[in-house]
Amino acid sequence: MLIQQGDVLFKRVDMPESIWNKLDQRSNPVLVEGEATGHHHAIATDTLLESLSDILYEDDNGDLYIRNTKEITITHQEHKPVTLPPGQWKVDRVREYDHFAEEADYVKD
Repeated sequence: MLIQQGDVLFKRVDMPESIWNKLDQRSNPVLVEGEATGHHHAIATDTLLESLSDILYEDDNGDLYIRNTKEITITHQEHKPVTLPPGQWKVDRVREYDHFAEEADYVKD
């Protein structure tokens, strides 16, 4: 399953508990900050029934993961809110390919 909000993708993953135990817990609800506008994608903390640090994780590469047992809402100033059903999610970014430069880069928000 894949859910998109602007330039951010939420990909369903299935990771064993041993992997989750190696990740660092985060308590900052901001998932991705926009480079151009200053807007951000964030977990709406007013809708959480769990502690944020129990659902948001980061690995050594800075990749973010969400593990939620209840629906959560992701907000952004210019996009409609999206709801993530319970599950495990990797937070990723949309990439664009420049055929002239022959390289891929993240879409700038």
